[in-house]
Amino acid sequence: MRKRLAQLPVFVYTVAIFVGSSLPIGGQFNVLGKDKILHAIEFGLYAIAMNVAIVYSGNTKYVQGDIFYTILFSMFYAAFDEIHQGFVPLRDCSVYDFTADVIGIVIFITIYKLFNKMVKSRYVPIKIKNK
Repeated sequence: MRKRLAQLPVFVYTVAIFVGSSLPIGGQFNVLGKDKILHAIEFGLYAIAMNVAIVYSGNTKYVQGDIFYTILFSMFYAAFDEIHQGFVPLRDCSVYDFTADVIGIVIFITIYKLFNKMVKSRYVPIKIKNK
């Protein structure tokens, strides 16, 4: 149950990105790179959801290399998303968008893992002495 619950956010986010990328919207966000920032945030958050799904998957191969697999799987989906947009009217497949996606993935997952490490290092369980 916990495994499925951990996979739900990345599944929902995957569908949301696909649906959003399927809409024939022109470049109204393309003001001074604003769309690239949105790409980085979108796929940065996707990478965090992917990492949670991987860590709770129970597959030791993926869990041991969770950062590598998170970046790899997130990059594959970012590439798929860009290729998909090439077939949508008023959209295009852009290497610059993909680059922004990858930068967001790497930055967000790095910050997320460092934050987790910092929080875990400060956690000290209370020891109860038995009398």
